Order: sequence, then structure tokens, then C-alpha cells
Amino acid sequence: MNFSAKTEYAVLALLYLTCHGQDGPVTVHKMAEELDIPYRFLEQIVSLLKRAGLVHSVRGSHGGYLLAREPRQITFGEILVLTEGPVAPWACVSGDDHFACSFEPTCAVRGVWQQVQRSIYQILNNTTLQDLCDKTKAVRHRVVTISNPVHEEPAAVAAQPIQIEEAVE
Repeated sequence: MNFSAKTEYAVLALLYLTCHGQDGPVTVHKMAEELDIPYRFLEQIVSLLKRAGLVHSVRGSHGGYLLAREPRQITFGEILVLTEGPVAPWACVSGDDHFACSFEPTCAVRGVWQQVQRSIYQILNNTTLQDLCDKTKAVRHRVVTISNPVHEEPAAVAAQPIQIEEAVE
């Protein structure tokens, strides 16, 4: 199961607003630049997110976008369904009324795909933007701690490039 760049960028933009939006509205330009997303594509995605009620805009010279709801109220599943439509690992569980399968009345495999779909939705609908932001911060903290064992100030560490050395055999 593969998801589109639209979904990836929507999640990244919403995650950025979750982790950085508490300082005030964030412009599409700033998000596009910092997340390395094509500006015009991100504009379209943010417009979709606005129509769906996930973000709202603030006008003016210090305007931009903010989350429209608390990050604990926005789930990964909601974002995915918005950008991709229903998540279905197999056509027979997609909810498409036009799908017809001659094996459906006696198919044992369909039940497995339904279980897979329920499991996917359970994970997606129980993972919020706040959860993702918290995990992102925890991972970044671990990286800073590992790369800086003398525990310098995090701001000083963030300014230093991280160098990865490959082992030579």
C-alpha cells in the first residue's frame, strides 16, 4: 500500500503546524521552504486542509495558518482519508459499490482483508498529530543527546552539523 506525495506533504505540514504553530501563524512559504515541498503544491494541499476544517488562516502582515482544532483531536486516519480516500488493502473491502467479485459469497480471504483494514484504521485513528509531534521531539532529543555526549546546550548543538562517519573495513 503506497500513499501519494499529497498525503505525505499534508501530514508534514500539519505536523509542522503542531510542533511550531504555537508561536503564531505560519506561512505556506515558510513551511514549503523548511519542509522542502514545492510551494504551489503545498498551497493546494493547505487549501484542501482549510476546506476540511483542519487549519484556518489568519490575515494580515503576520498572517499564515494555524491548526483549527487541538492537535489531540486530529488523527492520522482523518488526514489519510481526506487525501487518499478510504484505506483498503484489497478491492473487495474498499466500500466501492461497483466492485463485484464472483467469489464473494464463499471467499475466506475477504475476512482477512477486513481484519487488516480494521487494524490499519485502529492504528491510524488512534494516532493524533500531538502523538506524532511528541515522537518527533523525542527522536530529535535522542539524536542531540547521542551526537553530543557532553550535553551542550541544545540550541548550540542544533547549529552544529551532524557528521556521520562510515566504518572502513
